[in-house]
Amino acid sequence: MAAAAYLGGPITALVLLILETQNDYVRFHAYQSALLTTPLLALILFFHLVISLPAFLQILLIIGSVGITLWTSFRAWKDAQEGLSRYWLPYIGEVAERWVSEEKNYLSLPLWPTLILTFLLGIGVGTLSSSHRQITHQQQQDGFTSSAFRIDKSQFLPAPPLPERPSYLPEPVQPKVSGMVVPNALHYVYGLKPVKEGEKVEELPYYAYLAIRSAIINLRPEMIFFHHQNVPTGPWWDEIVPHLTLIKTQVPDSYLGRKLSHFAHKADVLRLLAMKYSGGIYLDIDMFV
Repeated sequence: MAAAAYLGGPITALVLLILETQNDYVRFHAYQSALLTTPLLALILFFHLVISLPAFLQILLIIGSVGITLWTSFRAWKDAQEGLSRYWLPYIGEVAERWVSEEKNYLSLPLWPTLILTFLLGIGVGTLSSSHRQITHQQQQDGFTSSAFRIDKSQFLPAPPLPERPSYLPEPVQPKVSGMVVPNALHYVYGLKPVKEGEKVEELPYYAYLAIRSAIINLRPEMIFFHHQNVPTGPWWDEIVPHLTLIKTQVPDSYLGRKLSHFAHKADVLRLLAMKYSGGIYLDIDMFV
């Protein structure tokens, strides 16, 4: 019976405290169950109704709560078979033991009023949960999230003006299939790193050739746009270049008033412009399809 005090959380703990008035072993575990499971239940409800944790954290919290509850239930059952020694949880066990040793019979709770109070408490929790779900559903319909970390739209800076369409970017091609929206085109941005006078332009790596080749075979694009500043060299470039449409790009030095120093940051701007005005699919040079 002591093990059952943990299985229903504070409900079974309360029922046993009402019904069992003589067995100190059962009452100890009922008190310990109430002191353990009530805060755990309150914590789970708090992070579900008030502050929405990520799903995996909620799962970890529930698993941890169930795990410690089952462990204490097992220990209550095991100790009952081996001499009724009492398994104390840290801090909680001491309080439960003190309550058992100090309680008097007249402090036992009356049966029916307590059951009615428990029933009303359950109705209250259910009503609160239902109300929260209705509010959350309404917020989702209005385009808002129920997260406590939501930032009001008024605190965001206004969107910057879009840059003008660069003249070197091609017009969007048609989608692969009627009814699709994305143009049937691929974009690569490569060769933006400055080359000093007298230096040889780097060769196209073998892995880059394989990546582009995989896109040709598996995606079957109508056009493959190769945005560049410096044209690569080497045997693998000679093999793949007949499949490409070369676009001599204009490398930006700044964006929205901010200086761009690294060539990788400049490539970020170029690929976004290509997606904005030409559409299609952008792939990194080492991305296999």
